[in-house]
Amino acid sequence: MAEREAFTKSCLEKAAAPEKSKAIGQKEKEANCNQNAKNMKLEGKKKSEYLEHCYRENDFDHSAPPHPKM
Repeated sequence: MAEREAFTKSCLEKAAAPEKSKAIGQKEKEANCNQNAKNMKLEGKKKSEYLEHCYRENDFDHSAPPHPKM
C-alpha cells in the first residue's frame, strides 16, 4: 500500500511540474475563476474577494496561500 501511494505521489508531482503543464492564458483563467465563483454561489464582496485572489493566484506556486475560505 505504501509503495502504491509513493508511486502515485511521484507521478502526480511529475505531471504537475510547470514545465510539463500547458500555461493557461489569462482569459481562460478568468473564465475558470468566474465559473468557480458561480458554482460556489458567491455574491457581492465575497465574490469580488474570491475573484481578485483567483486572478492573481500562481497555480504552480504551492507555497502561496490558498483561496480564502468562503
